[in-house]
Amino acid sequence: MPSRHPLDIALVDGRWLAVGWDDGHRSEFPIDVLRDFCPCATCRKSRLDRADQPNSPKKRSLNVLGLSTRFEIEGLEHVGRYALGCNWKDSHRSIFTWEYLAEICPCDDCRAERGGPPVPFDPMTTV
Repeated sequence: MPSRHPLDIALVDGRWLAVGWDDGHRSEFPIDVLRDFCPCATCRKSRLDRADQPNSPKKRSLNVLGLSTRFEIEGLEHVGRYALGCNWKDSHRSIFTWEYLAEICPCDDCRAERGGPPVPFDPMTTV
């Protein structure tokens, strides 16, 4: 996938993150997918733990424990010249590098180029 740098970033209706790239491409990320693809150590470990136990029942959280605000963005900010910082209303913080956002673009063109749907960052498969 070519190296991309964002020209514009917008939060659309609190439900989508839209990124316009310098090569003319446009990515639109549903907020719940973006949160599920968080590359932080805690979220990566959680994904790996779930993958290790595919037959275990899903844990349920009560809304009072933060589930209701898990997919709400409180603020966005640049992190240096290489990433987007995303502050979630449940006090979680994600840092998405431009490279990672380009790699997980969910559009049909990127899906075809990748040969399938985007896959969250997994340190065990990164070379």
